[in-house]
Amino acid sequence: MNTAYTFQVILNDAISSSGKLKIIVPSSVTITATQPSCASVTGSNVVQVPVCNYNSTENSITLTSMNSSLANIGAQTLTIVITGLRNPSSASATGSFSVRSYYRSTDTSLVATGTISGITATSALIDNSLVSVSASSLIVNDIAVAYSLQYKVAYPIQSGGYITVLVPQ
Repeated sequence: MNTAYTFQVILNDAISSSGKLKIIVPSSVTITATQPSCASVTGSNVVQVPVCNYNSTENSITLTSMNSSLANIGAQTLTIVITGLRNPSSASATGSFSVRSYYRSTDTSLVATGTISGITATSALIDNSLVSVSASSLIVNDIAVAYSLQYKVAYPIQSGGYITVLVPQ
């Protein structure tokens, strides 16, 4: 299941109208989307939907074509929402995210770099109204009882995932 991550990026220095931002994602977070419009940006003198480029080797997303005019993107706080990410497969902390700003999108003219703390994914809770159990017999001490478990899956179970059923004693 894909999720969206929201980043608050503080630009202390301007980047040119052709500048770019690169977000390096921890390896435990998977980039699943590859469409060119994976993000929305809120700020001054920026377009709402920049172009996204993916680098699977680096596990990064680079945002280009961010400027709404020929003027520089000034110092400010940008709110960036990245879609098409998949949380880690276990309830454990990720590493940090790294954000880099570049003066131009065509070279490696690094303006600033910073890190953002990782997240800790949590397990989803099963809604008891989505689970039912029925027995083939309700007779006390019956030994040939077949139990049926019905579960309406509310969240996708990833390949290799499993469900554990605990039988009361």
